[in-house]
Amino acid sequence: MGRPPAFRQELRQKSERYLLPVPSNTLIRDLDIDPPAYSGRGRPPARPFVRVARGCAALSARAWTRIDVRDGSKGPPEVEAVRRRVTARLGTAAGPEECLVVTREWQRDGTDKYDDDLGFARGEAVPLSEWARVAKAEHRIAEGLQRAQSEAGLGDYQVRTWIGWHHHRTRSLVAVWFLAGTTRRGKNPDAGVDR
Repeated sequence: MGRPPAFRQELRQKSERYLLPVPSNTLIRDLDIDPPAYSGRGRPPARPFVRVARGCAALSARAWTRIDVRDGSKGPPEVEAVRRRVTARLGTAAGPEECLVVTREWQRDGTDKYDDDLGFARGEAVPLSEWARVAKAEHRIAEGLQRAQSEAGLGDYQVRTWIGWHHHRTRSLVAVWFLAGTTRRGKNPDAGVDR
């Protein structure tokens, strides 16, 4: 599910912004909490590495922010999100500073679903609402590709050349774009605006 640390390092070296999902057992060091108290002997203690899931469970209810991420079929889906400055563990050392974005949403069975993402945006103050919107866009992209396969024949190609494959993919994606636009126009609650 999560991308390997080397992939994140390559994006960081190219100064590319990213937000990539990571497993909940990823070890992180939270830079937003105070380190343990120094006893006066030896090296000062460092913040401990904890799993993402355990670190999020320790957060107070005030740390979470409720955000509307997009318009849904049954109203705007809301998620609760939190952003923390962290370093992820890379082997035996700590990696560079990244942004951990955790979103949680309530499920119909009464449980919470957590999504954990590590992100980076060099020198930019990205608002939490934008991080949450991007994190939830992944699901819409997957839904769009699934729709393209089922309704526009994206997966039903029998071509023999690279050019034919590109033509088929392009036409299928244009068909899905048209279907999505038609669906969106069909759900217009105020028909007087289009006159």
